[in-house]
Amino acid sequence: MEESLGQHLHQLRVERGYSLEQIAEKTCVNLPYLKALEDNDFSRLPHAEVFAKSYVHAYCEYLSADETTAMTLFAEAAGKFYKVAESARIPKHEESQASLRTKLSGLYANLRVLF
Repeated sequence: MEESLGQHLHQLRVERGYSLEQIAEKTCVNLPYLKALEDNDFSRLPHAEVFAKSYVHAYCEYLSADETTAMTLFAEAAGKFYKVAESARIPKHEESQASLRTKLSGLYANLRVLF
């Protein structure tokens, strides 16, 4: 069975004798995010992949561990999650057009009431 990102990070942390609370305090990464990484639950992390990667980087850096393996494991596991999450998002131009339509229809309704 191949090691997961969470297993890898947990093993590094335990080998070095740190608690998640200590890592959270020193890295300024919220404890729930560190727990989510160790649980391989990417849905509990920010939806911007760059933030999740920065948490993995900070975790490894604090433990003085090589982040190559961790980033490879992250790409394998979280990459799938973030691709699905990205495809489910509304493209910005569609989002802004919908927002503009909503604002214009509200403005039109207000003008009808006034005049």
